[in-house]
Amino acid sequence: MEIYLIRHTRPDVAEGTCYGRTDVPLDEAEFAARVPPIADLLPRGMAFHSSPASRCARLATALADRTGGTVAGTDARLHELDFGAWEGRLWRDLPREDTERWTADIVRGAPPGGETFAAMWERVSGFHESLLEQAERSGAGRLAVVGHAGSLKVLLLRALKMAPAQYGSADIAQGRVSCIEARRAGDGAWFERLMFLNR
Repeated sequence: MEIYLIRHTRPDVAEGTCYGRTDVPLDEAEFAARVPPIADLLPRGMAFHSSPASRCARLATALADRTGGTVAGTDARLHELDFGAWEGRLWRDLPREDTERWTADIVRGAPPGGETFAAMWERVSGFHESLLEQAERSGAGRLAVVGHAGSLKVLLLRALKMAPAQYGSADIAQGRVSCIEARRAGDGAWFERLMFLNR
């Protein structure tokens, strides 16, 4: 099967704002401009799975409408990382000692009151496993996941058999499409490979 990973388009926030779990509005002009080229990259008639954040759910709905697909629903496991006390603040205004402590161990460290990348990895991994099983049962040959840089990066790293510590090795661009192929190997395990990135 083919799994299309689609990151939301640019939000309407000040440059450099930390907005992980915050439900921020979209830049409407950017959204309108990006929907047609994203849709042109996608097969017709797919099911779209989405993060509950409005910036993702709106895109999933627009793409489903444009491609004759369906919105399979939202899943909280696809949320972006929760940045806790940093949400809605400018990165440059955050205490440097706090951000340095976090970046020194980005997998197990957490922003004040926030979430670790390890915790996000676990929840997104749960979504990934259930998605593959559900798609196999239904015979879906293609599907799409609309999410965030963090949640889509977990799906990408898992597909490439990379560890959480390699988080910085991948970049999922806003308003772009990536694609993973997934199939059962001879031993029954899932084999996944990257078809394309950030088109």
